[in-house]
Amino acid sequence: MAVASGLLPDASARIAELRKHLRPYWYPVEAGGIVLMLEHERADANEGFTDDFAARVPEMAAIPPIERWNTLDAMLTNDVKGFFSTAKLTPGTYRLENYHLDYAEEGKLPFDAEGNPPIVLPPHRTFPFTVTTDHLKLLRHLNTEVWFGAIRLIDPERPYGRFSRGYYFIEMAEALGDRQPPCDARERPQLTQLQTDRYLKLHREILFAAQAFWTFAE
Repeated sequence: MAVASGLLPDASARIAELRKHLRPYWYPVEAGGIVLMLEHERADANEGFTDDFAARVPEMAAIPPIERWNTLDAMLTNDVKGFFSTAKLTPGTYRLENYHLDYAEEGKLPFDAEGNPPIVLPPHRTFPFTVTTDHLKLLRHLNTEVWFGAIRLIDPERPYGRFSRGYYFIEMAEALGDRQPPCDARERPQLTQLQTDRYLKLHREILFAAQAFWTFAE
């Protein structure tokens, strides 16, 4: 049956529309996360897109206005989680657009609230990035939510599930299939410097791994 032009009748159509317009941007608060937006730090532009998007979702018409946005938030959260859980991307090297340079300072993005080193960007407008199996494992475990109309692909407070900064390495280890690190009396993971460096490197790279997945996964 033909679908009326412009409508977004199911998750597949909604995800296709989101991928057409929104891009992953780094969000350097708490542990650091990713927000999917039309433009960096342009909440007004993103709100306009969301309003138009909602008008094209048939289910919204039958929902009372007071419940509409909560329903849309839950729908988009499930759509994006479903896409990153089920879509496929082969490990390998992908060429990405370096739009991050437009809001970087001296080619660097602030990383987190812990004072860890920034994300250093390549100097060119496109660059190759190699997606590994470790990146893909982590992408299956992103803690995604919609917050004030913006899709936070990675919640910076709890990037991979339950745990906040200082503790989220526990869930990275789970996702990667690593042995669980021992914890102190406060349940804070006790890691070697080598382990800490590895997890920070992977979390820093997850921006580009997510960008590659959002752009190229099928």
